[in-house]
Amino acid sequence: MAKIKVLNLEGASRAVRFKILKNIREPKLMQEIGQHVRKDIREGDELSPLKASTIRQREYLRQFNQTHTNYSARRSNVTFTGELLNALEVRVNTIKGLIVLGFKKGIHRRYKTGAKRSKARAKQITYEALAKELQEGNENMKPRPFMVLRPYIIKDITKMVREHLKNVFK
Repeated sequence: MAKIKVLNLEGASRAVRFKILKNIREPKLMQEIGQHVRKDIREGDELSPLKASTIRQREYLRQFNQTHTNYSARRSNVTFTGELLNALEVRVNTIKGLIVLGFKKGIHRRYKTGAKRSKARAKQITYEALAKELQEGNENMKPRPFMVLRPYIIKDITKMVREHLKNVFK
C-alpha cells in the first residue's frame, strides 16, 4: 500500500479539517488519482526483466485470455489482463490526512489455459495478496515492486488535490 501526504492539516481547526477531508474524498477526484497512478505503472519504467520461460508462458496464455492494450509478452509492467491494476483503489485516511492506495476486496480471476478441464484447481488469490506477492517476490519470481510512486507522480497528485480544493472553496 502506498500513502501520500498532500496537505499539512495539523494547524487547522477540527471543522476546517473535516470540510477539507470531506471534499478530498469526492469519488471523481479519487478516480482521477487512481487513473493517473495506473497509467504511470502501465506506461512507466519497466520492472525487473522476465525470464525466457515466463515470456513463453505469457505468449501461450495470451491465446486464451483477453489482454490489456498495454500488455507485451516481453515487457514486465504488471499488465496481462489489466484486472489487478483495475482493482487499485484510492481512499482517504481522514485521521492522518493521507491519500492511501490499496486494492479492492475480491479475488483475481484465474487465467484460462486452454485445457478443457483442470484436474488441479489453482488456489484463488485476493488482489491484495497478489500485489504483495509481486512486490516481495517468491522462490520462483524476482520481486517486482510496482507500487512505487515516483516523485513527479506525488507532485501531480498534490497538484490535483490542491486545484480541486481551490475550485471547491472559491
